[in-house]
Amino acid sequence: MNPKTLLLPASFTSIFILLILSLTIEPNLTKINQLKQNQLDSLIKIQGQIIKIQEKNKITILTLKDSTGTIEAVLFDKTKLNKPAANQTIEAIGKLSKYNNQLQINIDKIKNVD
Repeated sequence: MNPKTLLLPASFTSIFILLILSLTIEPNLTKINQLKQNQLDSLIKIQGQIIKIQEKNKITILTLKDSTGTIEAVLFDKTKLNKPAANQTIEAIGKLSKYNNQLQINIDKIKNVD
């Protein structure tokens, strides 16, 4: 059999495996004060208590607090699966971004920790 004919299926298999891994591997838990500008657009995971909830148009802004600081985390319409409540402790996974010169997290996944 020609080695070139084996190369294409092997490539597709490798890409499929990488895709599955990227969807299942979560980042390590990070404290709020450890979040830095050089992590912008990186996938991060934090855990914190919701101390404030602001509803605006199609987004919800959560102010999260851990033992090291606070940060705003944005829930877009598609991520409002389980609507969080004030004083809940949650784990959030999302991309670190910057808005109005402040770091924030655009949440992809949210999980209740209480």
